Amino acid sequence: MATCAVDVLSQVTSDAVMIAFATVVTVVGAKRAVAFQSSTTTPPTTSEEQKPESMTMASALSLPVTASAFLVVMYVLFAKVQGVVVICCAVIMTLTSAFALAPVARSEVVAGVLGAALVGSWLCTGSWLAIDALGACTCVASISAIRVPNLKVGAACLCSLFFYDVFWVFCSSYFFGDNVMVAVANAPAKNPTRKAFGPEFLQLPIKFLLPVPSCPGAYRVLGLGDVAVPGLLVALAFRFDAFLLHYDDDKEKKEEESSDNNKLRLLRKSDENNDDDDDDDSLARHRRRRPSAGAGAGAG
Repeated sequence: MATCAVDVLSQVTSDAVMIAFATVVTVVGAKRAVAFQSSTTTPPTTSEEQKPESMTMASALSLPVTASAFLVVMYVLFAKVQGVVVICCAVIMTLTSAFALAPVARSEVVAGVLGAALVGSWLCTGSWLAIDALGACTCVASISAIRVPNLKVGAACLCSLFFYDVFWVFCSSYFFGDNVMVAVANAPAKNPTRKAFGPEFLQLPIKFLLPVPSCPGAYRVLGLGDVAVPGLLVALAFRFDAFLLHYDDDKEKKEEESSDNNKLRLLRKSDENNDDDDDDDSLARHRRRRPSAGAGAGAG
């Protein structure tokens, strides 16, 4: 990354664009989660293989430990396994991009081709646009596929990852002599396809990059976890709103059905009363028309 003086306007503009982009990705992922996780409010429409993975309290609390172990391994062994890391990223990004683009492509095959094309553009050019597109697809796929069942689990996940971020960003230099989080995020990886095509080094698509206008080669950086993890809680809020809307609709339908049933019951009762009145009138007229037995004998 280039280092140069950045004026305040460029910095504010870059930050505003980055925040807006992250917000859009979060909202898209949350809306996709509502559709994909519709089994919470409607009868299941997805197959067993496609059901979202529900986060438990144990997994929420153990997430910082798992992420820390992965971070340390990447920091220590990245130089030796960077080619493998790039290949793994390419495979994972193809799958997540295909999943995220499936509603737009309307076909799993087309979505897979689009995902492979995004990965190919990243390998061939190393462009920050390709990196951001792959990162956005990964965030949308993560928010959609991981289900936070309730607010307690979501709060535990965010709180535990808060301390994880604080330690690895601000305290890791006291133990490792370097900022481990920043070092892993910004480490360039050798491109396994560099001999055939593409640049020699690649930035891994584990972050969002946005160029700073006043400083060529400088980028504002935002980790994917800073978007995907809060997005899980936003998806929970979206699902709760969808549940309330579904509940209100059901309540209105039940009230309408109950009102219609009451009207029908009153109408039937009214018809029965009218029939009884008609029978009474007919009986009274019949009695008035029929001469009495005593009257007939007197006349004789």
